[in-house]
Amino acid sequence: MTRVGRDTGNVAQPRRRWSAPLIPNVLRMSKTNPDKQPLLSLRSAVVLLFAMLIGGGAGGLTYLSGNRNVATAVIAGITAFAAAVVWLDTVIAP
Repeated sequence: MTRVGRDTGNVAQPRRRWSAPLIPNVLRMSKTNPDKQPLLSLRSAVVLLFAMLIGGGAGGLTYLSGNRNVATAVIAGITAFAAAVVWLDTVIAP
């Protein structure tokens, strides 16, 4: 029986290292301007996120409560969102 190719025997072959694809410097996040202020603070983003979740939940539950009226669900969701923003603004410490 003949072998095709080189016979490497028991010699360990060097493993090739994985290399990341080349990314232009424009796309790297580490090269951003450190003096630039964020659009929203972390606290504001958390307050608005949880208020949207509360408003969406209230609107969805209102829609599913039996009457299937979209206008009522939207009004309930907006009202719950506004109330949640005021409540979360006092509850979450600045």
